[in-house]
Amino acid sequence: AEFAAVCAMMGVFVTLLGLWLLAGVTCSDTPSECIREEASCFLQRTPSAGSLGGNGSIIGRQNWRGRGGGRTEREECHGHIRPALISGNDGPEPYGVYQPLNSNPLGTKKMSKIFQKLQINSIRPDEAGVAFDLRCMFPVASLDQLPDPNNESNWRWNASDRFFHAMIAGGFAPFLKLGVNTWTSTRISGQAYVNWTTGNVTYVIPPKAYDICEPWPAISPVINAIGPQLVMKIVERYNRHGALEASKWPGAFAGVELTNEWNTLICMPYGFGGCSASGNEPTAKDWANWCYGRPFTWSSRYWDGTPQMMYDFYVSTAKLIKLQYPGIRVGGPASGFSESFFPCGDISPTSLGMTWIKHFLENVKAQGAPLDFFSFHYYGQGQGQSTDMASLPTAYQSFLQVIESVGGFGDLPLAITEYNSPFVLGNQSAYVGSLAGAADNAAKMAFWVKEPRLHAAFLYQAVSGAFEALNPYSFPLGCSAKVLEPASNCSSCSMSLIQQEAPPEPMPAYSGSGPHCGCGPQDILWDNNGTYGPTGEWDSSCSCPLGMLQGCTACDNYHCQFGPEPESGMGAVYANGSLTPTGVLLRILREAQGSPKVKMENRTVAKLEAKGVYPISWQSRKRVASLLLSNPSPNVIHGLPAVSELIPSAIKVFRALRLAQSNGSQEVSGLDGFYSTVPLLGKVLLAPRFKGPASKKLGPLQPFQTVKLKVFFTGCAHEAPRRYYN
Repeated sequence: AEFAAVCAMMGVFVTLLGLWLLAGVTCSDTPSECIREEASCFLQRTPSAGSLGGNGSIIGRQNWRGRGGGRTEREECHGHIRPALISGNDGPEPYGVYQPLNSNPLGTKKMSKIFQKLQINSIRPDEAGVAFDLRCMFPVASLDQLPDPNNESNWRWNASDRFFHAMIAGGFAPFLKLGVNTWTSTRISGQAYVNWTTGNVTYVIPPKAYDICEPWPAISPVINAIGPQLVMKIVERYNRHGALEASKWPGAFAGVELTNEWNTLICMPYGFGGCSASGNEPTAKDWANWCYGRPFTWSSRYWDGTPQMMYDFYVSTAKLIKLQYPGIRVGGPASGFSESFFPCGDISPTSLGMTWIKHFLENVKAQGAPLDFFSFHYYGQGQGQSTDMASLPTAYQSFLQVIESVGGFGDLPLAITEYNSPFVLGNQSAYVGSLAGAADNAAKMAFWVKEPRLHAAFLYQAVSGAFEALNPYSFPLGCSAKVLEPASNCSSCSMSLIQQEAPPEPMPAYSGSGPHCGCGPQDILWDNNGTYGPTGEWDSSCSCPLGMLQGCTACDNYHCQFGPEPESGMGAVYANGSLTPTGVLLRILREAQGSPKVKMENRTVAKLEAKGVYPISWQSRKRVASLLLSNPSPNVIHGLPAVSELIPSAIKVFRALRLAQSNGSQEVSGLDGFYSTVPLLGKVLLAPRFKGPASKKLGPLQPFQTVKLKVFFTGCAHEAPRRYYN
């Protein structure tokens, strides 16, 4: 009898439970339950397989259809979200050159576990301390007698070995940026110009030591002479057991990227001031009128040679790698996308910046060199850029147009090997360390998941590193010097200074749009302790001793940091393992890797993007879709559609989460976080007002808000997600 009573009570309980489920009650609303990415609890409450028709339509469940208002056939899903779109620069090995006070950095193993939880796919050593910095790996003291690359005693492998082994041990695909130095402040990199006729490089302000690494006397003479051999020595060391080969890392983006931002356009001594006069489309002649020489005469932090030297280095090195290791993915050129690369924002096919890209591609094609991917960087900030999301597709399409105009590359894959939200000098979080930056990065992701030719995206940075506040090797960003400009006719008043596609035209001295027509680099006299001559030094803006910033006036007004101290939040992960808002965004997106993209209604997507809201949708489980909506603007956005207008077969939003931030003790709004002077922590909170029938209009998105909705729908028309693929 007791047993029968218990059974009866269980029957009543099961009946009540079933009624409760059919009434639409969802998962527990406690944060610990709802932060979980799995939808298993909801799947147990969906209609049974017996209530589904053969084509996936719901039969006899008008209560479910009525609440959603969507169609009943299965949704069309197209393609998969590439896992390599969630990749990062640097880590899990700590940045060893400089650590802010009280940052308490984690060791490599603990950081690897955090990276694994975020499912960071591939890692690119960029600003990795002294690791993979060529001047640190292979010291060169004199150009007269270069060391032999084949002599092991000439190499310093320790830092690079540690970094590489940390990537492999953590299960992260290695994507090596080779043939380059680490980014440093100009007070370390110095300033030089190249003679286009002889190829000789003259340093008017000599480079200085970087941490334990002595500077090379010049970069391009070493690269021209032994650059391919240096890269091959590195590849041979780290491709043991095929560690760099694409086939070893299905779904990831392993390989080698040659060069890095070698197309930076530097105008000395004061920068290019002719945008208005040139109609924002500067020519080589305009550039020479302002900058004492044709474009690419002055050195950047990475390169001090001519463009043709760079093209030759890429061609010969890429051929060598492919000849010996055909399975290694090889590409470049890691172009930037800002006014430092495209003066006045001119990205037309004939612009100075795009002409460099075109010539690079033409050289690769003419020489039959391999180019497995074309890489570029996009931050949407700095050097005249903005957070306007319209500029991202414009940049992407501009590169595609140049690639297609050269022809012969087929459906060449693209890779964004550096991206993040805007960097703003100062002690406030601004974009990069706040919800604003996370929303901006989510909006970027919404664009490139739609682009079939975009194969990888590497967040800069995965973990805090080179650009944390007051790092004496990265700041001041730029230095200035006292110069004595010529007051009469220059010594080189001829068009030979200018690279012209057409035959030269006569150019009298001091004609044109700028003040330095006909002048060359040799016409500037540089101050050196009160004496002007052919060489000089940086002025008081960068006169502080190496290893410290005290006394550098360029650091006044918080101009030697991109956010709060001790860490800005630029990385996805703070040095101590805490997640930034962008880090939590990656955690939210981790289940998207390799998942089918749920096709959304084009007209509704266009309306959303016109409002400034950017959607991503994927199938996370059978009959469950995830929908990410981001608002990267400081405005409240009203008038959002119903989920069923985006995904017609959507039935119900059963879980809703929002990305949030705190100052360590309390939640901080999106707008307040922008001005925070303390580091911000990312978190996930419930967003119950977005739950309910899919036919219900969505509520407004707050400034810099990102939400993730779990949606019950009829499912994709094909099988479950394919997680990894080549």
